[in-house]
Amino acid sequence: PRGASIGVEYEPAAASSKSSGDISILSMQLRKVKAAAIWTKDVDTLECFVKEQSSAMGDFPGPVPVIYWGVPDAASLDRVAEGGASAVVIDYAQTLDASMQPKLENTGIIWKVSSVEQMQQSIDNNAGDIFLLSESLLQSTNFADIETAKESLSAIPKSAVTIASL
Repeated sequence: PRGASIGVEYEPAAASSKSSGDISILSMQLRKVKAAAIWTKDVDTLECFVKEQSSAMGDFPGPVPVIYWGVPDAASLDRVAEGGASAVVIDYAQTLDASMQPKLENTGIIWKVSSVEQMQQSIDNNAGDIFLLSESLLQSTNFADIETAKESLSAIPKSAVTIASL
């Protein structure tokens, strides 16, 4: 069975507009409305979200996963991993530097893929089975035609967890 849930992307308008108090309030409200995840490309913001979400440990509703999907360079990955991100998005077409892998030991990896073949390859190589479908993959599939949509969706490996950014 397949299901759908809604996550929220937060992107600060400008560096000067970020307030940790405002982010904490937003974080709490997103938990209360049962957002599936909070996505951000900003490491400072990620740290604020993680701090607030961790305060809900043991409560109902519990913490919402906080996912980093900015540029995964060595410096940001250090901060993301130390900051407690639930997962980080990495483009499957890029090689993950071996020195970065230990940094992500306790952080999930969501592979951004541009084809069903990349998903299958990742699963076959035990690299992971959680995927962010790229815009190019979504745009190349005609979801307006129900038969084409069914065919495209049936090609996705059954063990895969897929995420679409719309």
